[in-house]
Amino acid sequence: MAKYGSSSVAIYVASSGGTTYNVTSYVDTIGGQKITSITEPTHTFGDSWEEATPVGLSRGEPFDIEGHYDDTATSGPHALFSAVDRGTTDSTRSVIVGLGGSKFFSMTARLTGYETIATNGKLTRYRASFLPTGTVAWTTSTSGVPA
Repeated sequence: MAKYGSSSVAIYVASSGGTTYNVTSYVDTIGGQKITSITEPTHTFGDSWEEATPVGLSRGEPFDIEGHYDDTATSGPHALFSAVDRGTTDSTRSVIVGLGGSKFFSMTARLTGYETIATNGKLTRYRASFLPTGTVAWTTSTSGVPA
């Protein structure tokens, strides 16, 4: 059984202009990558247990990435994440997370938040929040995201 650690993680995020950047060296924490099946309660009177049935829709759950603040001109986290998606015509961003081996969690997402965090006696950090939209899938390649 293969096991992977943090040195196996790779994270790719597209800018609002569509250029994909490897941001792995700027990230030290990433939230869980989760696909949820949307369900509806279907238990009836007289049932002693709650029941639920999938409605045929799934969604990718929101997640954050965090790391040390860096204002490198074109590829640093401040350059990539400070312009959050605000308008109805903003493009989605490709996000691909590899956890090891040849499996990649691939999605299109909205960048919904960006914050910098300054703490006395510590290095300044950032947090970027993403909301997957559309198809989220496990793939075997970093080339592109699901349609």
